[in-house]
Amino acid sequence: MAQLKRHLASADHVDVSQYQFINLEAVEAAAESLWPQIRERVFLASRSIIEKRTDDGDLIIQCESGFLVVFADLSGEAARSVTEAIRRDMESFFLGEEMLDLLGVSATSQKLTVEEFRRTLDAVEITEDAPCPEPEAATASESRAADAAAPIRVDDMAFRPAWDVRREAVAAFFATPMSRDRCDGAWRTGSRILIADHRPDHRLALDLETLRRATGALEAQLRQGVRCAIVIPAGYEMLAAPRLRVKFIAALNALPEAVRALTYVRVDGAPVDAPAGALSETCRSLVPHCGMLVVHMPLDTLSLERFADTGASFFGADLPRAATPAAEQNAEHFAALARRLDRPFYLDQAANWETLRLGLRVEARLIAGPVIGEFSAPSAPYRLTRAGLLANAA
Repeated sequence: MAQLKRHLASADHVDVSQYQFINLEAVEAAAESLWPQIRERVFLASRSIIEKRTDDGDLIIQCESGFLVVFADLSGEAARSVTEAIRRDMESFFLGEEMLDLLGVSATSQKLTVEEFRRTLDAVEITEDAPCPEPEAATASESRAADAAAPIRVDDMAFRPAWDVRREAVAAFFATPMSRDRCDGAWRTGSRILIADHRPDHRLALDLETLRRATGALEAQLRQGVRCAIVIPAGYEMLAAPRLRVKFIAALNALPEAVRALTYVRVDGAPVDAPAGALSETCRSLVPHCGMLVVHMPLDTLSLERFADTGASFFGADLPRAATPAAEQNAEHFAALARRLDRPFYLDQAANWETLRLGLRVEARLIAGPVIGEFSAPSAPYRLTRAGLLANAA
């Protein structure tokens, strides 16, 4: 504010050939109850994006609902060029084209007198130094009511080691949520917890709870000096909805940096007929906010070409319980598809010696499943030789 006052005091008029309000109200609306937790991070990220494209003399003023940016020296086409660069950066950070439209980043050119400019500022509540409000604590009755209304419940977590075939070691774990049925006592895992109700907002609730529990276990390992990676699931249908995607990404961004770097996101359930552009936007928006992006597909997928521009570092699929001729053919074809895109791939759900051998034969980089093991928490990386694993599986 002191810089702004000096600027106004020294000018006969304010020549703002390019000023812009960057409105973050849509992010607040999309975040709903998460907004108090992520507000400060959203504003810090936005300021950082703007500062990378502006000079020291430019004014960046935080307002209640966003930022007012005033260029000191630029005007006309030069200012518009910087504005467009900021727009592109915002697009990359805030979830792509759809979210950018919601953000309402706009630029207008005007020449104002000092008094007119002061009135413009008076119309905006300046909160540059205002702290982020603390979220209100829910009462016990509210918490109980929320629990009762929750569409999903996670009772436990399983961490399945991903065996690195080349290194003959385990350094990453697939995190799987588990829920015990209150009627028959059977355990349901993964997306089966949702039973018949696979609405995107319920999938978001499941994925957020899985993320919370899995990263909590990872953080506990890091405090003990143990570094391993976890792979957490995220449903594509949920991610395809910008309103839900922003909540999932906000939860990733709320993680400590060391935890986030070791948290890999596995996108599940992408439709076989989804447009390549939509796949690319949905998946690539996750890449800056996690350690690695993985795309999980059916083993009998006909093509992976639509996923070439998703930013995925790995492709993966589930093995069937039996290594039938059809399963072998599908696995060989999937391996060829991944190699065509020059990407490593993993095979999950290896349940016995035959399916383990199938995974080795098609040269999967990672293999996971009951034959590899299952733990209640991630562990320190450990050696697991091919000979020892095959002997145990036989």
